[in-house]
Amino acid sequence: MLNDMQGAFFDGKYWHVYFLYNKGAKYNENGDQIGENNTEWYHMLTKNFINWEYKGLAVKKWNPNSWVDAAGGTIYINKESDFNDNKTKNGRVAISTAYIGPKGQNVLAYY
Repeated sequence: MLNDMQGAFFDGKYWHVYFLYNKGAKYNENGDQIGENNTEWYHMLTKNFINWEYKGLAVKKWNPNSWVDAAGGTIYINKESDFNDNKTKNGRVAISTAYIGPKGQNVLAYY
């Protein structure tokens, strides 16, 4: 099930669009969610917002035994190497909330 968009950016050629998707979602006849909590971010490209290229999983859920779902957030290009780590310089960094039952919510960075 497609959920809310988490951000988009233009790289000079394509728009990169990220959205939430729960591959384990199941619904009963009343529309109630009865499936698993497996929300992850997926990635699509477009030049014109009419034709789309599906790129697949972009931000996997953190850990099934810890922070389960990658929820709402944003994405940016790490031009200044904000993490003081050359591995992510000019890379995409997603900042997202994550949650699991009694632990509540937390903020996680994915790169």
